[in-house]
Amino acid sequence: MKKNQVLVLLVSLFLLSACQSEGDGNLAESPPLSEKEEQSGGDGSPQVDRKMNSTKEMKTLEEINEKALYKWGVDEGTAIFLLNEMGSIEEFDGDYAIGSQGERQYNGDVALYVVPKGEKNGYLQTRMKDVYLNLDRAFSDPYDFKDGKLIAWVQPEASNINTLTMWHYRNGKLEKVLFDDNDAITVSHYQMKLLKDDFLQTYAYNNFESDEGGIGWYYTTWKWDETAGKFETYHEKQYTDDVYYGWETGERITKDWHENNDDYVLFPELTITETILDHIKEGKLVEVGVRLDQSIDSVLAVSPTYKDHDYYEGGRYYSIPGPFTYFYNEGGTRGVSFITLSGASLTNDLESIKDLFGEPESSYGPEDDDGTMMVDYYWFNYLIGDKQLRVEYDENERISGLWLSGNWQ
Repeated sequence: MKKNQVLVLLVSLFLLSACQSEGDGNLAESPPLSEKEEQSGGDGSPQVDRKMNSTKEMKTLEEINEKALYKWGVDEGTAIFLLNEMGSIEEFDGDYAIGSQGERQYNGDVALYVVPKGEKNGYLQTRMKDVYLNLDRAFSDPYDFKDGKLIAWVQPEASNINTLTMWHYRNGKLEKVLFDDNDAITVSHYQMKLLKDDFLQTYAYNNFESDEGGIGWYYTTWKWDETAGKFETYHEKQYTDDVYYGWETGERITKDWHENNDDYVLFPELTITETILDHIKEGKLVEVGVRLDQSIDSVLAVSPTYKDHDYYEGGRYYSIPGPFTYFYNEGGTRGVSFITLSGASLTNDLESIKDLFGEPESSYGPEDDDGTMMVDYYWFNYLIGDKQLRVEYDENERISGLWLSGNWQ
């Protein structure tokens, strides 16, 4: 009786395996590996879990190349392929919001396969249905991220609406990246902007008014949650026409965002602590940073790309991508005379700054504003050694900036 049950079970498993095969794909085990081969890549390359791959649907490299829509090289010799599972490729016959004449569009089902280094087979990672892609715009090179690579594609929906989908390849595994708890997000661009090892910045353009605000650019900065393996909303900033000069500001900022890969919309990323007191005495605002009196030419040698080069209140300055601006003397050694740090990059509030620095040497606040100063900001001045720090803030006590200089009083 037990022998018959075992025979029935084996037959059932064989039939189930046959039913699960689709198209050219098949379920097959990889050739047996020695214990040494299973434990190490052998040449210093990231290890690939071949036991895991042996349970996945497999295609030969020749079959994969025949159906490949795109290929990402993620390690030396390892590649990820996006395959045409069941769909069609056509060329645009004219210029449209989602594509130009001659560009190729794909509509159908897709699959992702990983071909490990040194192997002639690829292993199925996932399938997706009803995917629409402009094959000449949707893809970019993989991005280095967290000991692995990020790959992504952008699916056009309308003239200013795209859907961003992202995957993380690490330690031989390809995993879906979530945004909060969403599989994909709406963006209005194809360019990816990874920042400071942990952050991703995206934006969407709304061409209609909504409960969120007016017409304009809506930026989101996402922070990576290593435990959950996803990006979570960290900061949001919008530039819209329902705020004075908001749309025009957004247009300029977005132009810089695209033209300079180092440029980004500022978000709270720096926290001022008591260690800043030692940095200020050395003529710096951060530990590894520009010093007062340092030649502006040496600053530009390290940061050759800049956002702006102009005059402000009689001083010449360079604005560098990120939160810093450097004023300098135009004569002599062209030394840095002021270092400014945008308040938009600080996690501190005004009270924490006041607690840190104590009683200011001088100040100008709302109680001193009699309408004759013609300014829309207030400040505290602190003397720290032979340096002066000015903390500027607005009527809502939001810090607008820190200004470090020599003691010019």
